[in-house]
Amino acid sequence: MTEGLSDKPPSVRIEAYFVEYGRYKFLLRGDGIKECLSEGVKSFGPVVFGRCAVRMLGRGTIFFPAYAADDYGRIHRGFEAVKWILASGFRYPRADVVGWQEEGEVSSVMLRDIDVGLGAGVFVSDGEGGFPGFPVMAGVYIGKDKALERMEYKCVEGHIPLLGVSDGCANELGMGKIIRKLERASL
Repeated sequence: MTEGLSDKPPSVRIEAYFVEYGRYKFLLRGDGIKECLSEGVKSFGPVVFGRCAVRMLGRGTIFFPAYAADDYGRIHRGFEAVKWILASGFRYPRADVVGWQEEGEVSSVMLRDIDVGLGAGVFVSDGEGGFPGFPVMAGVYIGKDKALERMEYKCVEGHIPLLGVSDGCANELGMGKIIRKLERASL
């Protein structure tokens, strides 16, 4: 069942910066990003590559699903597989899920071995080959345009909180403003 899989999980291109600031790891988009990044924070972008992952029950290890086969033989692939796993985990405990362990090993597990109660996490890297990447705790949009605040990407939306900062990073307290917003969101 693991035949034909590449050596890395599929990724999706995301137009955002990955920022690591203290214990916070998040995606950053919008206006005034350069001012925030000029404070010497660790970051890469303006394009990152994202993957969804789930946690295994008991072990707490990370698993990156490629596809899932339900009890009736229907195959769910890629990011749709992650959505199906989270929505159907309790109805199809014997379903097979094929994907990658965080060490890069391809394996097959039963859906009952995945902790669907925790939801999915998002990992990003600076290239398609970067695996497993860095875990992301939130997506932050800087600016006043509420339509752009939603970061509509298959592997991000619904899996990490999306926060808006309306008045940007135009001053030296910019990154502090973002961190306070993350803290208020209890991340």
